[in-house]
Amino acid sequence: MILVSDEHPEVFDAASKQAEAQQERERVQVEADDPGITYVHDAPPPPYVPPATAARDSIPSSVKPSNYVLIHQKNSAVRGIYGINASLQIPGTLVPLPAEAESPGELRKNLEIASKNGGVDAEVHIVSDAKPCDGRKKVTLETRSSNGSVTTKLHRSGSSSPPIALSSYSHNGSVHVRIPRSFRGTLYLTSCHGNAKLSEGVSGQATLLRDSEGTKRYLIGEFDGAEDGDEVHAETKNGSVRVMYIDETVDSVLKGLVGMLSRFF
Repeated sequence: MILVSDEHPEVFDAASKQAEAQQERERVQVEADDPGITYVHDAPPPPYVPPATAARDSIPSSVKPSNYVLIHQKNSAVRGIYGINASLQIPGTLVPLPAEAESPGELRKNLEIASKNGGVDAEVHIVSDAKPCDGRKKVTLETRSSNGSVTTKLHRSGSSSPPIALSSYSHNGSVHVRIPRSFRGTLYLTSCHGNAKLSEGVSGQATLLRDSEGTKRYLIGEFDGAEDGDEVHAETKNGSVRVMYIDETVDSVLKGLVGMLSRFF
């Protein structure tokens, strides 16, 4: 090791040049001994590739965002991927009203999917930074079936995305909801003839507020501002209700159920 005083920088420069010359002689010697080898000294690190953490929450390129989407089927299942941009203004004449609406704009959802005799499997991507154009504070969604299971998968990216208000219902069938990791708000889970459960991941972030008459109410996140946060109502008359994170695997859900059962056996 060579210690160089700050008072004699020329000594350091000479030592540095000698080291560079030695490295060059080593490179030339290695390449001369074996032409197939290229000597590389202090090669630069590989380029940085940022993790694709938000890729799964981005809207697929094949899906064009819309607003006030209404899909009703009588004797068939509904399955699809939907992009919702709550800021899109669509003329009222182009938007059909639900049967229960009494006036234009009343009870109109940003997305409403229903089947009478068939299941519903909807993957919904909420456009970030899109404030609802109708004055409402939340993006309102509804998925339901009279006879069939209902699965709703919610994707949302962006820190300033509007809150979500989802109502998911089945009379005869299970109701499954997958929420984004950014979910902050209230869960209302109701099963008249079945059970309602959270996955291991969601359960770890949930605070039980109520468990009465077949309805469980949970708060996800902090108490401050919960009334303006996200909201999910998941209900079935005959079946089970499950809520898990969008990126959770089924294995983690089963693990949580097994862990819960082990407490009783």
